[in-house]
Amino acid sequence: MKNKKLLMVVTMIAVFVWGYNVYSIKSRLAQQKQAVESAKPVIAGIHHEKKEYDDKARDPFVYTHFEKPVLVKKVIQPVGPETPPPYSIDGMLWDEKNPSVVLKNYQTGDSKIISKGEVWDSIRIMDIKPDKVIIRFRNKTFTIQ
Repeated sequence: MKNKKLLMVVTMIAVFVWGYNVYSIKSRLAQQKQAVESAKPVIAGIHHEKKEYDDKARDPFVYTHFEKPVLVKKVIQPVGPETPPPYSIDGMLWDEKNPSVVLKNYQTGDSKIISKGEVWDSIRIMDIKPDKVIIRFRNKTFTIQ
């Protein structure tokens, strides 16, 4: 008894869903048919203009010769020798773990104690040795002794 009722309910639901789908498909087809019918007068109103032949126009099947552009080669001027940075060693504070150097800018007269990796003005201290300092100045590496 329960199985028959359950089967009946499932069948009714399936019939309802099927009927709803058929109805929605038919209504969409009717809307599309109505849209096509309303577009026919618009399409009929379009007039196709006849193009006239212009014999002065270029023939698209004939090769047109174009002159190649002249390439102008740029002459690269050799760069003169790089001017060294205006710094000199004014003193050393040597320690194996943390060496420091006293650098002096001989153009301005300024002095500063700098450690490895620090930046001062436009130079970066790359390495400090007991007898020299390796710096980076304007993307070039210099050694100050």
